Amino acid sequence: MKRKQEVQEGFTFVRKGKETTSVKHGKSDTSQNEESPKSEKMIALPVSDTPIIKKNQKLRKSKGRRSSLDQRGKRASSIGTGFEALPHADVPTDEYYRHISKDLSEPLRMKQLLLWASYKRLDEQREKYKETKESSEAAIARSIIQEVLNELLSNQFSISWYQRSPNEIIPNKPHPQNLKNIQLLDELTAKLAQLQDEEAAWRAVAAGSVENEKTLHACRDLSNRLSSSTDSTSNDQETSKEMNNYNQSYVKDLKMSLNPLLDSLSQHIHALHSLTRISPSVRSAFGERAAHNYLLHKQKFSKTANHSDTMNLLRILSKSVYQSQRNNEP
Repeated sequence: MKRKQEVQEGFTFVRKGKETTSVKHGKSDTSQNEESPKSEKMIALPVSDTPIIKKNQKLRKSKGRRSSLDQRGKRASSIGTGFEALPHADVPTDEYYRHISKDLSEPLRMKQLLLWASYKRLDEQREKYKETKESSEAAIARSIIQEVLNELLSNQFSISWYQRSPNEIIPNKPHPQNLKNIQLLDELTAKLAQLQDEEAAWRAVAAGSVENEKTLHACRDLSNRLSSSTDSTSNDQETSKEMNNYNQSYVKDLKMSLNPLLDSLSQHIHALHSLTRISPSVRSAFGERAAHNYLLHKQKFSKTANHSDTMNLLRILSKSVYQSQRNNEP
């Protein structure tokens, strides 16, 4: 029984029976058809593409088949909120971008990444300040951050840059050093204006004065007198300082010379006290000798003391005469 021919996409084919033979391209062989009447009829195929090739080309141009990898990171908890649940705790934060759906736009992908990283950071801070002194302050800070994230999640404010004007100029944050320079410039400008006003006032006073030259000469004379008096005062101070130093050294030397005298005096007193206990004859002989020695020592000390006092007085007088002569010189 001969089957009906069917046409599909520009070429003709015949349904085969149980016995099949290969189809060859090119012209038919008449001798082979005469010998085998049950063989199929040879059909010439068109030069155009086969339907399999066209199907493959359409498949390449299409979006592509669905993949199970596109659904990673999505859970039932994310239905209706637009927020995908956090990835597993073992997933590091630097790999969060791999778990965001590629079907989302760039602002939504950035929003998703920001929410994930923020919630992960909040959990870490909660564990860090769990039982510390700063737990109350940390809890307040977390609550503020949580409110901001909730507003971002509920789309109360947009972070998309698609609606941004292309000509919009984003202001840069001023440099801290520039702020300090501006403040310093204002202070110096005010100081300069104050000094300029003061200079103008002084110039007005100087212009209105009639006896400027006399005043200047008087000021110069006064300054010269003050300088000369300062020099004389300094000279007097130096002289008094030298005299004080000399007096201090003299008193020191006198103390050093008096110490052995006091020792010898105490020794003599002790000897006299011991003589009172011995016989009168021995006591008188020893007392006369001790008195003689004491008188000799006293006379010697008085001579040296008078000599030293006279020398000191002469030195002081000579210094004062010399200083007065220097002051009287023109």
